[in-house]
Amino acid sequence: MVLKVEVKDKVMTMTISRPEIRNAWTEKLRDDICKAVDQANKDPNVRAVILTGDPAGNAFCAGMQLAGDKESAAVLANDIPEGRKSDNSTFRDGGGIASLAILNCTKPVIAAMNGAAVGVGMTLACCCDMRVMAEGSKCGFVFVRRGLACESISSWTLRKLVGTGKAMELVLTGRVFKSEEAPPGLFNYVLPKDQVLAKATELAREIADYTSAVGVSLSKFAILRNGNMSPEEAHLVESRMIHNALGSDDFEEGRKSFLEKRPPNFTTDPFRNLPEFYPWWVQIKTHPKL
Repeated sequence: MVLKVEVKDKVMTMTISRPEIRNAWTEKLRDDICKAVDQANKDPNVRAVILTGDPAGNAFCAGMQLAGDKESAAVLANDIPEGRKSDNSTFRDGGGIASLAILNCTKPVIAAMNGAAVGVGMTLACCCDMRVMAEGSKCGFVFVRRGLACESISSWTLRKLVGTGKAMELVLTGRVFKSEEAPPGLFNYVLPKDQVLAKATELAREIADYTSAVGVSLSKFAILRNGNMSPEEAHLVESRMIHNALGSDDFEEGRKSFLEKRPPNFTTDPFRNLPEFYPWWVQIKTHPKL
């Protein structure tokens, strides 16, 4: 098993567990992450997700497993429709498939980066909603030093996190750097290694205990998606979200719990209660067709 999944107190923890090779990436891991995210989406008892690395591997994820056959390492059964060959029109980057699953998860995903994160180890984390990183850990977007190019939708995520100029520097040099040297925006927190998972769990618990699941889901996608809109378009989307919320059980509970000075007990779930106008963006299907 390359991904261990545990649900406890409304938090799902996904642990990359390949400690013998520093939690390196394979396409089996991609498949496992997608299945776990789908489970999180459908489970009302999951309010937040943590992605971390097996501490025995001394890394969050040390990047792609480079040993082995280059083609078989990048393609799984059922990736390509029967009757079609793998070529430039049908191939899909596995890191990108997992990254899109995380990005589109209706629950917040927090990366607890308890060690080195290089290549896909960094780009996968960039798709998470928050990142808590261990002090003194090696980081790097090293594709160009391996004869590759941007992957795991990092050409979209990294620029949003650190800005175009700094994204260009990190990617075009392929430089490996320490977590303390990271540009602002790349990590939410840089902490001693033994505090990383605890901080990620604290953030997840704050979400699980005090927020509306539907409100969190809509707000997550508004931040991710509305940045490509005009201010007027964003205003119209937010107006629909607020109008939907004003008549909801969660708004009534939020109002009452505030006035009664008690923790809220929200009951809605994104899988069942997202409004009919979700998604409000064009959802592009990426799986190759016959």
